[in-house]
Amino acid sequence: MDLSNLSRKEKEELLALLEEQRIRKARNSPLEFVKQIFVPGAPINDDEDCKEFYQDKITPAKHHEIILNTLGDLAKGKLLDKEGKVIKSCIILAPPGAAKSTYASLVFPTWFMGAYPNKNIIMTTYGSDLANKFGRKCRTISGSKEYKDIFNAELVQGNSAANDWSVTNGSTYMCGGILSGITGNRADGLIIDDPFKGRDEANSPVVRSKTKDAYKDDLLTRLKPRGWKLIINT
Repeated sequence: MDLSNLSRKEKEELLALLEEQRIRKARNSPLEFVKQIFVPGAPINDDEDCKEFYQDKITPAKHHEIILNTLGDLAKGKLLDKEGKVIKSCIILAPPGAAKSTYASLVFPTWFMGAYPNKNIIMTTYGSDLANKFGRKCRTISGSKEYKDIFNAELVQGNSAANDWSVTNGSTYMCGGILSGITGNRADGLIIDDPFKGRDEANSPVVRSKTKDAYKDDLLTRLKPRGWKLIINT
């Protein structure tokens, strides 16, 4: 783009329009959103509640684009079946190391909370420790300057708990182990990432039964009538 023939005022106006376009794209699409934020990777130390992370150097591959575009449609109510009916449930199955959790359990829920004010996310996994790791990373994204620039919203000051926090546009995030008994909040979006710790638990009739009961009796009762749910598994 040749700007040499533009006046200073015209250049400023053009840059302002480009910035507005950048922000609009990020607000409208989780795929565009991930290109503009710091994605937390490994923590910089072994502190259990470490709030600083190395940047996860990732470039969305084709399957990541499919995941994010599908989840964007899920949130917007534009994910349709063959008969044109709205789909409110989504399952992502991918092998270990496919970065499915990075995009579906970190990028997507934080984008949703920013793009849709006053919405509630509940996220669960097989154990509270792992859930809290997701919670800390999501909290870090929501507390970043980039997030504030895109959504004009930021982490509510004083929200130090990894498993229960909110942003200034009224959206909230709660997480915990799937068997821990999630209560207190309703959910516009429910995320279940790895409900079983490993093959032994997945093969255990007792653990499967308890997990199924927790899903039906605890989690689904938290989901609002028009809410969506997402399950991520290997």
